[in-house]
Amino acid sequence: INRTKGDCMPDDAQSGLVIRLFGPFEARKGGQLLTGLQTREGERLVALLVLNHGHLVAGPTLASTLWPETGSLDSLRHSVNHVRQVLGDEAHRLQSSKGGILLDLEGADADLIRFDAAAAGTDRGSLEQAIALYRGPLLYGWEDRHGEDKSWVIRAREKRRDRNRQALKSLARICMAQAEYEAAVLYLQQYVAGNPSEEWAWVEWMKALVSNGERITAMSLYQKSRDLFHQKYHITPPAEMVQMYHSIQQGTAPPFLVPEDNAKLEPIGGSVPLQSPYYVVRPTDAEFQSAIARRDSIVLVKGPRQTGKTSLLARGMQYARRNGAVVLITDLQKLSASHWADAERFFRALAQTLADQLNLDTLPEHTWSSSRGANENFERYLRREILQKTPAPIVWGLDEVDRLLTCPFGSDVFSLFRAWHNERSLDPGGCWHQLTLAIAYATEAHLFITNLDQSPFNVGTRLIVEDFTLAQVKELNDRYAKEQGLPEPPLANSEDVTRFFLLVGGNPYLVRRGLHELVIRAITFAEFQAQADKKEGCYTDHLQRLTLALARDAELRGAVRDLLRGGALLSPANFYRLRSAGVVQGNAPEAAQFRCRLYKSYLGVHLK
Repeated sequence: INRTKGDCMPDDAQSGLVIRLFGPFEARKGGQLLTGLQTREGERLVALLVLNHGHLVAGPTLASTLWPETGSLDSLRHSVNHVRQVLGDEAHRLQSSKGGILLDLEGADADLIRFDAAAAGTDRGSLEQAIALYRGPLLYGWEDRHGEDKSWVIRAREKRRDRNRQALKSLARICMAQAEYEAAVLYLQQYVAGNPSEEWAWVEWMKALVSNGERITAMSLYQKSRDLFHQKYHITPPAEMVQMYHSIQQGTAPPFLVPEDNAKLEPIGGSVPLQSPYYVVRPTDAEFQSAIARRDSIVLVKGPRQTGKTSLLARGMQYARRNGAVVLITDLQKLSASHWADAERFFRALAQTLADQLNLDTLPEHTWSSSRGANENFERYLRREILQKTPAPIVWGLDEVDRLLTCPFGSDVFSLFRAWHNERSLDPGGCWHQLTLAIAYATEAHLFITNLDQSPFNVGTRLIVEDFTLAQVKELNDRYAKEQGLPEPPLANSEDVTRFFLLVGGNPYLVRRGLHELVIRAITFAEFQAQADKKEGCYTDHLQRLTLALARDAELRGAVRDLLRGGALLSPANFYRLRSAGVVQGNAPEAAQFRCRLYKSYLGVHLK
């Protein structure tokens, strides 16, 4: 772990108590290493109290966290006395009160506290301070020690790692906007080093290199990313990187250099920004707002991949905020693999995401009890610490819920959601009337949930997010012309609009990506169509990933081949799975057809 300028402390800070949690744990007093803390009990107690700085942590909570097998308060008392002896004239900082322990860090220097404060800023100076303080993963190496449960370490580590990632991303964008390309290169290099699978960062890194005049280095970077993606992730580089590479080889202007007239264009992919002029309002938007206004117990937002569920969810949450509700958002794909290990870790992680968003003083570990089940602990925390202490309605949005359908404890989570819905009738004056769950998912729930009486998917308000209609594609085409000040839309006439619609089938992602490409490259629809399913086309990375996903599933691969040949009828299970994945459309297996001509033509050639 390399030290950075963030380790350089003022003389007065070095003369007092200094605690480092980033990288290997380190504690110093008066510039001297406190070697007496380098014991199993001492380091862990200090680290846990620093993570809870400013809060009194209950003794039983500390004991059960640090000694999960025994929860021994005697061990805790012994450890507290030991740490006080090591601290010497700083021992007054370790305070006992009301059955809890507090580490007073006023006037001391703790990198975690300074990092959290800096990472919360939005200006360049604060963000630079945050990444300078981030010497490496929090409590580096602790997960490999003692063979004990370190879920509290992992949770805290991932939270700060995410903040460091966001700081690097923000700094790279600030530097690119200010034409400080050399600095942007350095920040993106750091980002990719810790997140090599995130393709957008490789694209931006290559973009920054080219902008900085380092074209040879950019070509080498492309080759490095290509080899990594192929060997480790079994995918090809993003189409934008391929285009940049070829344009550098040919000595032409790289395609990412957007003319000033295109400054209002947005990146394609992911949720559409709330203020975006390119967001297409569909009937489900009004239905969602009505459900929020009625304070329904459950609002289900269902649709195939890349139809705009997350964008719709974001707008529903914004409507709730404007109408006085407290909004909580949980994206389940952000949970790490360790959180999915069992129900206990999952519910703890779920509770922690809510506590973080509400900045609660009482954290889940302060109330969790080993005598209760994980779902009971979570429900109790939600009821006592959130619902009963929040006078306003609460709207909790859950995205990417599909993963729960296939995990071993998914039924426990869904049963809990259904129970809260039922509580509204059983307890008319209870706190559950405050809570609205907004659940976004793509998978057909009935394929995995057999007991419908314990399912939240057959109650509440159900919204289906559909593909764009022809009229909506025409409207979006006109918006591109208006927003970009173009003399004519990217699709110049109604015939081109219709042909484009038949090609991409109203798939919101394909529509936006295609119109974006037409504007950026200033090409005709005929030119666009000729390369849409080719290697040089803008859909290459999307189509390759779709093909790879099908190739890995022998049953679905066979089903798609049958459909391509016009052969046997799809089984209901395969039909619903392919429809959820956004490959086919139709209301029943006998009506199945490819979602768009682009998919049919590409899969017909490339699905082996």
